[in-house]
Amino acid sequence: MTLQFMNQDGEWEQFPNDSELYEKARAREMLNALQVRILCHLCNEPVPSTELAFWVEGQALTWSCKKCHAVNESKPQA
Repeated sequence: MTLQFMNQDGEWEQFPNDSELYEKARAREMLNALQVRILCHLCNEPVPSTELAFWVEGQALTWSCKKCHAVNESKPQA
């Protein structure tokens, strides 16, 4: 699902763009291949990988729990 809009220069843009959609799909496939189970930090309910949003070039995961509505974020340790 994408949003198209006209920017200030009168050019059509798409959000997210095709490369961002590709990276999100690739990250989702990697999670599925690893069979990673991601849990809500508040209620420990598992979240399907299709409901995750990837940010910072696939380095962070954010999601909202459907059970308790907590917003969760997970980043790799540096």
